[in-house]
Amino acid sequence: MRWLKMMGLLAAFCLLGGCAGEETSQTQIANPWQNYETLQTAEKAAGFALGIEETIDGWQAAEYRVMNASLLEVIYQKDGRTVCLRKAKGSEDISGDYNTYDNVTVVEYPDASVTQRDDKGMLVFADPYCWSVYCDDGFEEGQAEGFLTAILKA
Repeated sequence: MRWLKMMGLLAAFCLLGGCAGEETSQTQIANPWQNYETLQTAEKAAGFALGIEETIDGWQAAEYRVMNASLLEVIYQKDGRTVCLRKAKGSEDISGDYNTYDNVTVVEYPDASVTQRDDKGMLVFADPYCWSVYCDDGFEEGQAEGFLTAILKA
Protein backbone atom coordinates (compact mmCIF):
# COMPACT_ATOMS: atom_id res chain seq x y z
CA MET A 1 0.00 0.00 0.00
CA ARG A 2 2.83 2.34 0.88
CA TRP A 3 4.41 1.55 -2.50
CA LEU A 4 1.13 2.49 -4.23
CA LYS A 5 1.01 5.86 -2.41
CA MET A 6 4.58 6.59 -3.45
CA MET A 7 3.78 5.76 -7.07
CA GLY A 8 0.77 8.08 -6.90
CA LEU A 9 2.90 10.88 -5.49
CA LEU A 10 5.55 10.30 -8.14
CA ALA A 11 2.94 10.39 -10.90
CA ALA A 12 1.46 13.61 -9.51
CA PHE A 13 4.92 15.17 -9.29
CA CYS A 14 5.67 14.26 -12.89
CA LEU A 15 2.38 15.72 -14.10
CA LEU A 16 2.76 18.94 -12.12
CA GLY A 17 6.50 19.28 -12.76
CA GLY A 18 6.32 18.34 -16.42
CA CYS A 19 8.80 15.48 -16.03
CA ALA A 20 7.24 13.02 -18.46
CA GLY A 21 5.55 15.41 -20.82
CA GLU A 22 8.20 18.10 -21.03
CA GLU A 23 8.36 19.62 -24.47
CA THR A 24 11.40 21.38 -25.78
CA SER A 25 11.31 23.95 -28.50
CA GLN A 26 13.05 22.83 -31.67
CA THR A 27 12.21 26.02 -33.52
CA GLN A 28 15.06 27.30 -35.66
CA ILE A 29 15.39 30.50 -37.57
CA ALA A 30 15.08 29.83 -41.29
CA ASN A 31 18.24 30.35 -43.32
CA PRO A 32 17.63 33.58 -45.29
CA TRP A 33 20.27 32.72 -47.92
CA GLN A 34 19.49 30.90 -51.15
CA ASN A 35 22.49 29.29 -52.88
CA TYR A 36 22.90 29.29 -56.66
CA GLU A 37 25.10 27.30 -59.01
CA THR A 38 26.02 30.21 -61.27
CA LEU A 39 26.45 33.95 -61.03
CA GLN A 40 23.81 34.45 -63.71
CA THR A 41 21.09 32.64 -61.73
CA ALA A 42 22.05 34.53 -58.56
CA GLU A 43 21.91 37.85 -60.42
CA LYS A 44 18.46 36.99 -61.76
CA ALA A 45 17.25 36.15 -58.24
CA ALA A 46 18.69 39.41 -56.84
CA GLY A 47 17.21 41.52 -59.63
CA PHE A 48 20.50 43.15 -60.65
CA ALA A 49 23.88 42.23 -62.12
CA LEU A 50 27.04 42.00 -60.05
CA GLY A 51 28.86 43.97 -62.74
CA ILE A 52 32.36 42.70 -61.96
CA GLU A 53 34.39 39.69 -63.04
CA GLU A 54 34.30 36.28 -61.41
CA THR A 55 38.11 36.42 -61.15
CA ILE A 56 39.81 39.43 -59.55
CA ASP A 57 43.60 39.45 -59.18
CA GLY A 58 43.65 35.67 -58.83
CA TRP A 59 40.66 35.53 -56.46
CA GLN A 60 38.12 33.11 -57.98
CA ALA A 61 34.36 33.28 -57.36
CA ALA A 62 33.36 30.01 -55.67
CA GLU A 63 29.87 30.54 -54.21
CA TYR A 64 26.85 32.63 -55.13
CA ARG A 65 24.06 33.45 -52.69
CA VAL A 66 21.10 35.81 -52.47
CA MET A 67 19.24 36.99 -49.38
CA ASN A 68 15.62 38.11 -49.56
CA ALA A 69 15.84 38.64 -53.33
CA SER A 70 17.76 41.86 -52.66
CA LEU A 71 21.32 41.16 -51.48
CA LEU A 72 23.81 39.36 -53.73
CA GLU A 73 26.83 37.70 -52.11
CA VAL A 74 29.78 36.15 -53.92
CA ILE A 75 32.46 34.25 -52.03
CA TYR A 76 35.90 34.53 -53.64
CA GLN A 77 38.77 32.19 -52.79
CA LYS A 78 42.52 32.27 -53.29
CA ASP A 79 45.31 30.26 -51.65
CA GLY A 80 42.96 28.88 -48.98
CA ARG A 81 41.69 32.35 -48.06
CA THR A 82 38.18 33.73 -48.48
CA VAL A 83 36.71 37.12 -49.39
CA CYS A 84 33.02 37.87 -49.03
CA LEU A 85 31.75 40.44 -51.54
CA ARG A 86 28.18 41.74 -51.21
CA LYS A 87 26.08 44.11 -53.27
CA ALA A 88 22.60 45.53 -52.65
CA LYS A 89 20.54 48.52 -53.68
CA GLY A 90 20.56 51.36 -51.17
CA SER A 91 22.99 53.00 -48.80
CA GLU A 92 22.80 50.73 -45.76
CA ASP A 93 25.77 48.89 -44.28
CA ILE A 94 25.28 45.38 -45.70
CA SER A 95 28.57 43.94 -44.43
CA GLY A 96 27.22 42.06 -41.43
CA ASP A 97 30.53 43.07 -39.78
CA TYR A 98 29.87 44.47 -36.32
CA ASN A 99 33.48 44.52 -35.12
CA THR A 100 35.17 47.65 -33.84
CA TYR A 101 38.27 48.74 -35.76
CA ASP A 102 41.20 50.90 -34.71
CA ASN A 103 41.62 52.39 -38.18
CA VAL A 104 38.54 53.46 -40.09
CA THR A 105 39.07 55.87 -42.96
CA VAL A 106 36.69 57.38 -45.48
CA VAL A 107 37.96 58.18 -48.95
CA GLU A 108 35.82 60.09 -51.43
CA TYR A 109 35.97 59.23 -55.12
CA PRO A 110 34.10 61.06 -57.92
CA ASP A 111 31.20 58.58 -57.90
CA ALA A 112 31.68 56.71 -54.62
CA SER A 113 32.45 56.95 -50.94
CA VAL A 114 34.70 54.22 -49.53
CA THR A 115 34.94 53.36 -45.85
CA GLN A 116 38.01 51.24 -45.14
CA ARG A 117 38.20 49.14 -41.96
CA ASP A 118 41.77 48.23 -41.01
CA ASP A 119 42.97 45.55 -43.42
CA LYS A 120 39.74 43.53 -43.07
CA GLY A 121 37.48 45.18 -45.59
CA MET A 122 35.58 48.12 -46.92
CA LEU A 123 32.17 49.53 -47.67
CA VAL A 124 31.65 51.25 -50.99
CA PHE A 125 28.65 53.49 -51.50
CA ALA A 126 28.15 54.12 -55.21
CA ASP A 127 24.58 55.26 -55.85
CA PRO A 128 22.28 53.37 -56.17
CA TYR A 129 24.27 50.46 -54.67
CA CYS A 130 26.19 49.60 -51.55
CA TRP A 131 29.06 47.12 -51.75
CA SER A 132 30.85 45.32 -48.96
CA VAL A 133 34.17 43.49 -49.22
CA TYR A 134 35.40 41.55 -46.20
CA CYS A 135 38.33 39.18 -45.57
CA ASP A 136 38.38 37.33 -42.22
CA ASP A 137 42.14 36.90 -42.36
CA GLY A 138 42.72 40.47 -43.50
CA PHE A 139 43.96 41.53 -46.88
CA GLU A 140 47.65 41.44 -47.64
CA GLU A 141 49.25 44.60 -48.99
CA GLY A 142 47.53 45.71 -52.21
CA GLN A 143 44.91 42.92 -52.36
CA ALA A 144 41.89 45.05 -51.45
CA GLU A 145 42.68 47.51 -54.26
CA GLY A 146 41.83 44.91 -56.92
CA PHE A 147 38.32 44.58 -55.52
CA LEU A 148 37.96 48.35 -55.12
CA THR A 149 39.08 48.97 -58.71
CA ALA A 150 36.59 46.37 -60.00
CA ILE A 151 33.75 47.93 -57.97
CA LEU A 152 34.56 51.50 -59.06
CA LYS A 153 34.53 50.37 -62.72
CA ALA A 154 31.15 48.60 -62.35
